Amino acid sequence: MKEINLPDFYFHFQVSSLKFLGIDVLTKNESLAYRIYSMFALVFTGSFVFVECIELIFHSDFNGMAHVCNYAISHFLGMIKVIVLYRNRKQIGDMLVSLHEGVYKPNEERGGSFEKQCINDTIKTTIFLMWVYAWSIIVVVCLGLTSSIQTRFSKPPEMWRLPFSYISFVDISYSPSFELTFLYQITGIFMITLCVYTSDVTIIAIIAQASAQLKILENSVRTYIQRGLKRQKILKLTDEACVDLTLKETIYNHHHAILDTVDTIESLGRYLALCVFLANLVLLCLLMYKTSMLPLGGLQFFMYLCYCFLIAIQVFLYCWWGNEMTLANESLALGISQTYTPDTPISHAMALKLMMIRSQRTLCLTAGKFAPLSLETYKGIIKGSFSYFMVLRQVNSK
Repeated sequence: MKEINLPDFYFHFQVSSLKFLGIDVLTKNESLAYRIYSMFALVFTGSFVFVECIELIFHSDFNGMAHVCNYAISHFLGMIKVIVLYRNRKQIGDMLVSLHEGVYKPNEERGGSFEKQCINDTIKTTIFLMWVYAWSIIVVVCLGLTSSIQTRFSKPPEMWRLPFSYISFVDISYSPSFELTFLYQITGIFMITLCVYTSDVTIIAIIAQASAQLKILENSVRTYIQRGLKRQKILKLTDEACVDLTLKETIYNHHHAILDTVDTIESLGRYLALCVFLANLVLLCLLMYKTSMLPLGGLQFFMYLCYCFLIAIQVFLYCWWGNEMTLANESLALGISQTYTPDTPISHAMALKLMMIRSQRTLCLTAGKFAPLSLETYKGIIKGSFSYFMVLRQVNSK
């Protein structure tokens, strides 16, 4: 069987991108130069989002406000994510490191090649979904840039249009004002988009690894008797004592560590997930409305169509991995029940029963304790957005 080589660190991209954005999650004592850079990067990104938000005061018509909100909502939410990550950067860094150590580290004696295979499959799936998400962003940005450049060279100055949101307090109907504002906007878009993308893929990568650990734990529970008997010669204890020790390590160390990690993710991300769901519910509605108002076949139409897909993908990532965690926990409960046999010692049976009772309690991440991160919630968000879009279109048509 081909040997599986796991990366030394599963989160290289996330950590590097966060550091570029001014959030160093691994360094305990940041240098003065980096602190200055961090402050500049965060202030620039925050000021760009502020400029987008105050644009609302320049528009009283619904279409203009909807156009501004299409970007301001997403980017303001991205800034909230960055603030949460920045304030909890050391705790997040410790969590990322801990997922490579102790009971989380692949153990050949405990699970053979299964553990490496499980982690490797999780990493591959995560990377694939990250690329789908990334290419969705790239397509939207490229279509916006192309549309703006097209107006610059094919339309009169009064019809020149920036790639994304309006910047009304700057006159862009002449050069080099248009070019400078264009450059400012694409720089700001790059920073805030990277903020949104990196914060999302960091959170989902942690959830994905926690899900993988639940699968590894299930395999560990199913094989605890065989593993205990193998350790008898090394530990020089009785068979029953070795099996008992192996079971305790499985339950009290591995299972409790996973539960602690999930609790940490929940405490850090539940209100963030709630903001993501509520904001994207409104945003999808506005985007579908905007798309329906554009002529078919134009660059703007395809841009907003891709933007709708992008927002749907963003929510899907959270719901998919949240759902995977819940399914892995349900499978763990089934695995524990199948491990029990009539000749199981009473002490083992009691320990397995307690573990099974805990596993039968739904283990799920939530959006502010209101809704679980699941595919059912995802379907509800998509249906809700479409319903609000239909109401909005009917009201506007009158």
